[in-house]
Amino acid sequence: MEENKAPLLDWKRLLITIAIILVTAVVVGGGVWLFSNQYEKSLLSTNTNELKILQKQLDDLRKNQIQTAAGNSSAVGANTDIRKQDLTKLTGDDTAKGKFLDTQYADFTGDNIEDAVVTFQTEGTAGYKNVYIYTLKSGTPTLLYSKKELEHGQVSLLNDNTGVTLKYVNESDSINLGKSNSEFVVSRQIVVSWNGTKFIETATKL
Repeated sequence: MEENKAPLLDWKRLLITIAIILVTAVVVGGGVWLFSNQYEKSLLSTNTNELKILQKQLDDLRKNQIQTAAGNSSAVGANTDIRKQDLTKLTGDDTAKGKFLDTQYADFTGDNIEDAVVTFQTEGTAGYKNVYIYTLKSGTPTLLYSKKELEHGQVSLLNDNTGVTLKYVNESDSINLGKSNSEFVVSRQIVVSWNGTKFIETATKL
């Protein structure tokens, strides 16, 4: 009786099979790695571009905020500073018939915001003066007081800055009777002072 013999192992075929498996694994692994690497690079590039876009939008937003803040600051400054207002356009006086003198400033009303005394002097030897006192209310120039046609008028601030003194010629006063224009003497005075709600006049003869 013949004994059963185990088949001989085909080492050559086995080695070839192993080699094919290894090559296949390398190729597949390399392909997966290459795809993964390219994907990561693409994703990184996309994220970088998006970050650049977001950064630019943020920079633009900050720039606009700065410009807006600067504009608001300028507007607020103009609305709280009466010195930046052109008050001469509000009086209605004609510069073809005279001229505006230097504006005087003081806080007459006690609100910590300066008020302005605008004086217009007419042409001619009489030198009539028109006087206006303006304040700012909610950033808008507002007329608080006016006095017109003060002959040979003189305008000065009170020492305590609560108002103004207006001096002028009254031709009917005895001191000026029979005199010519060049000889007239200032004979009247009006003290214009703030009483907490409005300006009041106190008139006297000099």
